[in-house]
Amino acid sequence: MLSIYRIILFCLISSSVASSRTEDIHIFMGSDSNYIMPTSVAIASLLSNSTSREVIYVHMFDFGLNRRDREILRSLADIKPFNIDFIHFAQDRVRDLKVCKSWPYGIFAKYFIPLESKKYNIAKAIWLDSDTVVNGNIRELYDINLRDNYIAGSPQIISTLLAIPLVQECESPIFNAGVLLFNCKKMNEDGMLEKLLAATIKLQDKVIGIDEEAFHKVIGNNSIILPFKYNWRESLCMFQIFLKVFRDVTNDERLPVVTRMFKLMQIKMDEYGKSSSDGIDTLIQHYCFTKPWKLGQGSEYSYLWYRYLKLTPFYDFRQCMIGGINNDIWKALKICLWTTSSIYKLGLKLFLA
Repeated sequence: MLSIYRIILFCLISSSVASSRTEDIHIFMGSDSNYIMPTSVAIASLLSNSTSREVIYVHMFDFGLNRRDREILRSLADIKPFNIDFIHFAQDRVRDLKVCKSWPYGIFAKYFIPLESKKYNIAKAIWLDSDTVVNGNIRELYDINLRDNYIAGSPQIISTLLAIPLVQECESPIFNAGVLLFNCKKMNEDGMLEKLLAATIKLQDKVIGIDEEAFHKVIGNNSIILPFKYNWRESLCMFQIFLKVFRDVTNDERLPVVTRMFKLMQIKMDEYGKSSSDGIDTLIQHYCFTKPWKLGQGSEYSYLWYRYLKLTPFYDFRQCMIGGINNDIWKALKICLWTTSSIYKLGLKLFLA
């Protein structure tokens, strides 16, 4: 009888220890003083959706943050305690790569994530762009088993369809580089940093999204395709307005090239998983096209960004006004897009009749 009590007591203690065990999640980001507000919103969303068991580590590539910026980011621990450190990332680290105003040198920082991960002795890490919000527990993404793959990411539809022959060497799509899960251990073992830098030099002046094209060329098929819910962009919302209109249009060779491209886009979106089309189960919302903190740049899910803005020191009346105006602008744009595509569809039916 005594042994039974001992077994029960052992099980209770084991269960208590397991429930109190913490789980580390490592996130890499990058920012400068110009992007401190959206960066704060991204971290606030990340923290507010994590549990007490999870220990969040944010490793911030510093592209030009001042002391006040760092203090603002550290103050977000009031939402939930977390760890943040700053990695100085000077342009000298990528001096052989060409940069421009629209694509600053900071986009190449993600190449160095596996190398930096050695300092923290971690096998995997997530890269998050600063213009994202996490609308659920990030552990769902972090726990994805990468197996022997280098990265996991969500497809970049337009780049995948229009990629130049130079980088069309694998069946895997081009990933949007705003949200990526890295297999740091395997990438370090296979010397991927040097390969990415070399590929980027070769691709210069030939492509637009140079970091995404470089990943595509070097990683190849050694990657995992993630559903759009892990990186839902407002541009996908715009595409879907057209796709819903064109869904029942027959794929006829007489159709204009643009229409056939939309049909192919529809097939690709179905293939890669169009969950999150209504925004309900979106884990990560990525504002890569319109920026909700800028006047006149509203989108379908700007309200999510403003929900987490309230948790930061930047929430004020001015930003509330911008949010309201942007929402009205998006509603009007959505009506225009739907009307235009519907008129175009009617014209196609008359043309094909």
